[in-house]
Amino acid sequence: MPSQTQYENLLMLNSTTLQCPCHNVSIPYKHFITINNIFHQVCSSDFVKEKWINFLFIGGKWRNYDRVDLRSRGAAYFDLLSALCKISKITINNAIEQFLDDVFISATVVSESEFNMHMNVIINQFKTNTPARFSRDLQLLRDSTHGNAFISGYFLNWYWWINYDIDDVTVPTGVVTLKNGCSCGTQKDCITNAGIYDSNSKIQHFEIPGWNIGCSVIETLLHSTFECFYNQTCLDILNYYIRTIPPISYEKVNVTAMNSTIKSRFETNTIINDIIDSLFIEQWEINVSYATFYQQRSPTSCSYSISKRNNFFYIISRILGLCGGLTAMLKIVVPYSINLIIIVQVKSDICEKAAQYGQCSKNSACGCFHIVGDNDKTGICGFLWTTCSRLVPCNPVDNSCVQSDTTCVQHPRCHDRPLCYPVAMTDQRICPPMIDRSNSTWKQNGINVAGGNGRGNQSNQLFLPFGISVDDKKTMYIADYLNNRIVEWKSDSTNGQVIADGYENNRLQTPKNVIFDKENKSLIICDHHNKQVIRWFYENEIKQQILISDIDCNGLAIDKDGFIYASDWNKNEVRQWKEGDQNGRIVAGANGRGNQLNQLNSPSFIFIDKYYSLYISDEQNHRVMKWRKDAKEGIVVAGGNGQGNSLNKLFGPSGVIVDHAGQIYVADTENERVMRWSEGDKEGEIIVGGNGRGSAPNQLDGPIGLSFDIEENLYVADSGNHRVQKFLINV
Repeated sequence: MPSQTQYENLLMLNSTTLQCPCHNVSIPYKHFITINNIFHQVCSSDFVKEKWINFLFIGGKWRNYDRVDLRSRGAAYFDLLSALCKISKITINNAIEQFLDDVFISATVVSESEFNMHMNVIINQFKTNTPARFSRDLQLLRDSTHGNAFISGYFLNWYWWINYDIDDVTVPTGVVTLKNGCSCGTQKDCITNAGIYDSNSKIQHFEIPGWNIGCSVIETLLHSTFECFYNQTCLDILNYYIRTIPPISYEKVNVTAMNSTIKSRFETNTIINDIIDSLFIEQWEINVSYATFYQQRSPTSCSYSISKRNNFFYIISRILGLCGGLTAMLKIVVPYSINLIIIVQVKSDICEKAAQYGQCSKNSACGCFHIVGDNDKTGICGFLWTTCSRLVPCNPVDNSCVQSDTTCVQHPRCHDRPLCYPVAMTDQRICPPMIDRSNSTWKQNGINVAGGNGRGNQSNQLFLPFGISVDDKKTMYIADYLNNRIVEWKSDSTNGQVIADGYENNRLQTPKNVIFDKENKSLIICDHHNKQVIRWFYENEIKQQILISDIDCNGLAIDKDGFIYASDWNKNEVRQWKEGDQNGRIVAGANGRGNQLNQLNSPSFIFIDKYYSLYISDEQNHRVMKWRKDAKEGIVVAGGNGQGNSLNKLFGPSGVIVDHAGQIYVADTENERVMRWSEGDKEGEIIVGGNGRGSAPNQLDGPIGLSFDIEENLYVADSGNHRVQKFLINV
């Protein structure tokens, strides 16, 4: 049986004709897929337990309380919540069991890319259809309850009472109508705020944030939020009023608020209907193993066909070999080769809207020379260090050049007057152009280039890597967060080297970011727990220099003038610093926590472009903001439509970088993917990841830091997998 490695090698060489018949034509999904999920914390909280439900029940004397009072009737709301949690778990478990019993059918082995594509479609359908079926059933229940005019026993949609007389017993009714005119007789979505009321004076003593009373028990629950139940203070106040406002309940209960710091796909003020529509699922944990799949398929053999053609050079070389070997061949081939070389024209790269000597090539020794007479809007990309004495001034009358193969450019480093610059020095073989990534794609299977050996502090391990920086030699500098160190990891090395972990008594503690400063041959480090930004001279005797103190640092950037930019997570601001600054200069935010265009909410990673525009991952606002130089507010360039996993949304973005075309690349951390956006786009596109949380080569687990190398390969700090993944660009 061919091994998986042998199959993949054959596939690379003969992808179109390779055939590998399978021993097992059909395989159940359960043999190579595992599915688990994490439910919303409410389903394991105190609010679905009997002690809370009994506390609200108060002996069932609901008629003693106002309709919008949480007491007594509240037991029904949370009893329904508890039941829905249980039903959701049963529904999910049954759906998973049924799904895993389905089979994958194919007579031949399929490639890993085809397999992943197929499984992504199937799994996404499963993840979408399972909650959708549950939502349809729930909606049918809601519509039936309202359409059949069932009278609520809790006075939620109709008032009723018993009237006795001598001959008969009647039950008069009256529809519940709110102050805004909404009638529960004709509409099911009439809601009003819930609270705690004095039954005698009808005075409201406490309004419960986010809880709304509807026309039935189910409408009440679905139109409410858990806002108060994430807040211990709110719960304590609610507990107090329940036991002190008449009619009084003398029971006591200790309940703990839900933890708002736990990462969730739902906001604390998300309506419960949206949470139930997702079957209370916070996260799917799906692992698909192609290796197991391949092993289960058990291909018996592999075959392929090869088609050969004898081309011109092959035939000529064979004939010449018979006629005298290498000498005869060179006599005929070389003259034609020389002619071919002579007629090749120089291909240059034009640079537009670039500064004089601005970067225009992957070769840092090249720059943009402005062409004379074009209002400095257009230039030609050429070698910067041509000997000045060899350059002849342009004709002062018409800026023409007498010499052939030269063009008139501005070159103030050599002369105030325009000079005739040799076109040969602009050849793309000398100054290869910046790669236009507007339509670039990357291999979807990443290569593990650092860590990936489980979490730990050995030289081949990482422990929650955050920020990364890659230099021109493809050496990585990694902020190894929970190992309290910065690791230098050279290209193609299996082990890293610790180059910064603190100095004497000033040890690094949870460094979140690191950038490489080429000018000073040093690292700039965000020393998070110590609330400082430091410069680390790893080649000098003096190791550490504190640049910024008292900062809850997350993101770092450095512009072409050497100014440092740092984001402050708690102060919701970004400042610019230069050597010797005490306080720095505010360049974004600092208007309180919020989601307005002049505000930030937990800014994390940042990037500064050549025009001094600042890009900020506004993490809790689930967006990326762009602040132009000296702007008073930013603009949204990615996300900004609330948290979610659709293409117009982000969920807890972190790492952000911008290419020379102005395209924004962002680590969409909670969606386990990296996305690309262009300014003005309503939607982004997935570059890598997006295949669920996992450790497979095409999966990510909490991607954070991003970086490109000189060849435009993408590096991702895959924090949850304790590794750095390299995704090769498709050339």
